[in-house]
Amino acid sequence: MSRKGSRDSGGLPDERSAWWRLPGRGAMLSLLSLIGLIVLAAGGLERLRGRVDALPEYTQSLKLELADPPPWVVSERWLPQILGCVDLPPQASLLDGGVVRRVGETLTASGWVSRVRRVTRELDGTIRAWCEYRRPIAMVRTGRGDDGEYRFVAVDKDGVRLPQIYKNVTGAGWMQIVGIESVEKEEPPTGSPLVGDDAQAAVKLAGLLFEQPFATQVETINVSNFRGRRDKRSVHIYLTFVAPGPRPESELTGEESGAVQRRTFLWGSAIGEEIDEPNCQEKVRLILKWLESDTTHARVDGSIFPDRVVERVQPPVSTADGSTRRNR
Repeated sequence: MSRKGSRDSGGLPDERSAWWRLPGRGAMLSLLSLIGLIVLAAGGLERLRGRVDALPEYTQSLKLELADPPPWVVSERWLPQILGCVDLPPQASLLDGGVVRRVGETLTASGWVSRVRRVTRELDGTIRAWCEYRRPIAMVRTGRGDDGEYRFVAVDKDGVRLPQIYKNVTGAGWMQIVGIESVEKEEPPTGSPLVGDDAQAAVKLAGLLFEQPFATQVETINVSNFRGRRDKRSVHIYLTFVAPGPRPESELTGEESGAVQRRTFLWGSAIGEEIDEPNCQEKVRLILKWLESDTTHARVDGSIFPDRVVERVQPPVSTADGSTRRNR
């Protein structure tokens, strides 16, 4: 009995034994050693990377280049402003792969780009970006700043606000959209579309006029009386034209020189809301004939058909006995 009990008790581990005396201690030690080696190797590689990054042959001066931009980016002189939205570090290491990602994110958030297709980095430090751009078609008046002067922001054909704020756009050849209630109360954030039915109507009309040969002669699209909200008896939208002339060299800061002849075209209702008036194509044809002719008419009503006239009827005068005549 005592021999059997001694044999049985000898096969069980003592509860007070240290962990390194337990079965499997060799595998545990090997695992801990492996973890230690990995930590040491990672630290060594990080130190090596830091030393490599500091070597002159592994650092580059970066420059951004827009690959295959549409012609208007250069001809309308927007290229410096688009490039200026990206703040590149003066130098970066070849091993810094986050530069390309940050450039793509910055271009997307700039407002100038609707979609970044691809961004690459060349061996000489050139970062090349392929993008789809938003083209400005008009300047929207947003209200007065602290100095009491009106401010303007550019929008594209979808009504998306582009970056930067301008004060003087008169004489620079840009259409000015005036009278959008939401915008004149608060400037929309960059990259966001304008809100409101009047904004959508104004941008849609600006997009149509932007494609016409007389686009640079359109000075103002006024939607202050959109849908007759101020005066039911007045035209809803009207345009102001200026005589054609050379565009100033300075961007958006050209001052008017001499007297400028302005003419007014009463457009009428918003596109798609015409009731008993010509459609937008007929109005555009009328504008073309009007501008090409030698007529001295400074005001043309495009909200009526050419073979009709508008008769302004005075509102009736209410009297005590119900008569509508002044002289009884």
